[in-house]
Order: sequence, then C-alpha cells, then structure tokens
Amino acid sequence: MAQTDKQTNKTENITSTAKLIASVENDDVQILDALVAKGKLDYIRAVDVSHTVGLSENAIYEFIRCRGRLLEGLMVYGKPKLAEQFFVNIIPFIKKIK
Repeated sequence: MAQTDKQTNKTENITSTAKLIASVENDDVQILDALVAKGKLDYIRAVDVSHTVGLSENAIYEFIRCRGRLLEGLMVYGKPKLAEQFFVNIIPFIKKIK
C-alpha cells in the first residue's frame, strides 16, 4: 500500500508540473519563475538553458544568483549573447560547479 501511495504522489507531482508549464503559455521566463515559486527547483543539481530563446541574460543571472549555490552543472551552449562579464558575475554563485 505504501508503494502505491508513493507512485500516486510521484504521478501527481509530474502531472502538476506539466499543468504548471502548460498554464504559462510557453514563455520561458514565466515558466522559470513559476517553477521557482512552486518549489520545484529547490533541490536542482544541474540546469541546461541552451537554446532557450525567450530566456534573457538577466533572467538566467537572477536564477543563478538564487539557485547557483545548489548547482553542480550548468549548460549555456547556444547562448551567443552571454558575454564574458556575465560569467565573471556568476562565478561567486556557482562554487559547486564541477
């Protein structure tokens, strides 16, 4: 019975995340903000923001400023507008990056 409850909770969690993403009409910044607000990214270990056209440099910076201490991996390939200054600014927030 306990196993069934765990599976149900996991399914509900996945469903609520999917509904959350669908409800913000695919705007990357709104999705990111909503996921942070709902606590879905509280224990995040790695993030790939590659090819997220709608995610601005400022949005990525703010996310890393808030959650960077948890990150062990960060992928930003495909973001040619991120300048050297961006990376210099986020270094203090990503001490666990491997």
